[in-house]
Amino acid sequence: MSGFIEGTARGQTALFPDRLEDWIGEDHLVRVVDLFVDELDLPALGFARSAPARTGRPGYHPAVLLKLFIYGYLNRIPSSRRLEREAGRNVELMWLTGRLIPDHKTIADFRRDNGPGIRRSCAQFVELSRRIGVLKGACVAIDGSKFRAVNSRDRNFTKGKIASRIAHLEADVERYIAEMVRVDRQEEGEVRAEKVAHLAKRYGRVRQHIQHLQAMGRALADAPDGQISLTDPDARAMATSARNSGMVGYNVQTAVDTETHLIVAHEVTNQGHDRDLLVPMAKAAKDVLRRDEMHVLADKGYFSGRQILACHKAGITTTIPRPETSGNRLKGMYEKADFAYEANADIYRCPAGEALPYRYTTEEDGLELRRYWTSECGTCLMKSRCTTGKERRITRWAHEHLVEAARARLIGPTEPMTIRRGTVEHPFGTIKAWMGTSHFLTQRLRNVKTEIALNVLAYNIKRMVALIGVQGLMSALKGNRMRVLLIEDEADIADALVRYLRAQGHAVDHAPDLDTARAALEVAGFDAILLDLALPDGSGLVLLREQRHRGNRVPVIIATARDQITERIAGLDAGADDYVVKPYDLAEIEARLRANARRASGDPATESRLGGLRVDRAGARLFKGEAEIRLTSREWALFDALLSARGRVLSKQALEDRLYAFDDAIEGNAVEVYVSRLRGKLGADAIQTRRGLGYLIP
Repeated sequence: MSGFIEGTARGQTALFPDRLEDWIGEDHLVRVVDLFVDELDLPALGFARSAPARTGRPGYHPAVLLKLFIYGYLNRIPSSRRLEREAGRNVELMWLTGRLIPDHKTIADFRRDNGPGIRRSCAQFVELSRRIGVLKGACVAIDGSKFRAVNSRDRNFTKGKIASRIAHLEADVERYIAEMVRVDRQEEGEVRAEKVAHLAKRYGRVRQHIQHLQAMGRALADAPDGQISLTDPDARAMATSARNSGMVGYNVQTAVDTETHLIVAHEVTNQGHDRDLLVPMAKAAKDVLRRDEMHVLADKGYFSGRQILACHKAGITTTIPRPETSGNRLKGMYEKADFAYEANADIYRCPAGEALPYRYTTEEDGLELRRYWTSECGTCLMKSRCTTGKERRITRWAHEHLVEAARARLIGPTEPMTIRRGTVEHPFGTIKAWMGTSHFLTQRLRNVKTEIALNVLAYNIKRMVALIGVQGLMSALKGNRMRVLLIEDEADIADALVRYLRAQGHAVDHAPDLDTARAALEVAGFDAILLDLALPDGSGLVLLREQRHRGNRVPVIIATARDQITERIAGLDAGADDYVVKPYDLAEIEARLRANARRASGDPATESRLGGLRVDRAGARLFKGEAEIRLTSREWALFDALLSARGRVLSKQALEDRLYAFDDAIEGNAVEVYVSRLRGKLGADAIQTRRGLGYLIP
């Protein structure tokens, strides 16, 4: 038939690209996965090196398997068996893994054995989003959702379920006995014998089932939460929002930024309710976002006086509706909300206009409660709508003002509950749509946490791409990495600086005194030095003059509490490149480090040539013609070190010193791996090996 679009004949010769690289566009999402994993310090995150097989065959690098899983969850391919098939036929995965095809057992074992590392990788991406300024986190919404586990409802037992099933089975026993009596009385011969034997067999099976349930009932006595699940021992029966329904599964909690809809923090629990989870989720989100104050939106399932107070003490403002626990509204009677509190007089005003003064304070279940009532209730015409007792008593919590403030925010023009619903429920819907109607693929709580972390990481990657695009995200991932020596004796300041700079992707070594600093400078090279002046064993200026006298031109920033003009002049004259007075902002210190490192590298407009390559060292970029060759931060650091010593051999130890801090975990073949990657991108002859000596760029 004619008139339709026609395809190419199967027997026709096809001219496909010669290289896998040509199949993957510059703005392809798979490049984000590749760059993100390459930027991770996998040993530091806790990834285990795969053990060689007994035949001597080496294991797969953790980066390969992590890339495989992230790609799988981004494309709704979470199954290890499906990932194995895709690795052999999917061009994107061939590019990502270097045409490696791990078997499904290896893939599944990696997810099982590297749960903590996978969860930390998810947290690293959230930190990246915060660090580049996309994630602000002034307000987050918290919610939970139930996810089905690998455990049917029939294989989950509670005291109520066992009693109900035994009652049904005992009714069946009575019915079988009655049926056997009837058959024995009415039937004769072989027919009677067959029917009686059949009923006896069914009766025996029911009795065995009853005995099994009774044994489970005895085992429940030792279960701490009164439940036993046979397939997944950590799964628990949980009620859902639908009437008379439930599932055996897990409670997944998320804290989602209301501005960007990125998942800031998440947790998995087998607790069926949310009442005790507000504080841990809110504090986890606050710690991730590194904020002093934060606003949290949550539904009434999280309402708890203790939790609201704990959040308030932690600098977290909570907006949570109070659930209606009284049945007075349905009875046509007044509720507590109909009584207005007058703070100046410390009284409640009832609907009839009478004042309910404060009477006494008591403590119940650890809460300080104040009681209010009036003796005028007996003569009040509205008493029948107020109370059935002698008088209506109102109880006020000592921190009730926090609940009242939250209620005032609820009726504000911003409609916080609408924002909450539109923010936190969308990620759950997306992840459940990715999973389909299925359950978790893994069993046990620790493995389910890993599975959710991979889903959250995939969701956040897609969300970041929607916000800043593939190229923007790749630029953020490829931030320049420096090795910094921090010379500071105050432990609090040093700890804050080390944590902040490492979070920005830099390698940081800390020296609390001059002797430790001298030892570090003897064995390693640094891109910048942060120097305090008042040190326990002398002045920092002494060390600065020593290094300048030896010809060490590394940028030095003096960070000290000495703010006199004469002190500043002395420091700069001694050879410092910059001078900052305490207290200082951590972000400013990091910006000054970057600025001084750029200045030390020369004019940003200056470029150099390496064969057919154009090198922009100030911008940490490499070009072949007009096409940019993308390097990870550690690949660039290695390339830059070799280029700086062009024509000279750098040992493996010298290159490791450039790439890693003293306390970083280093795999034995890390340098070889990065050299191999650079050769793959730059050409086989770009870096030469001198056996037993090291590497050089000729």
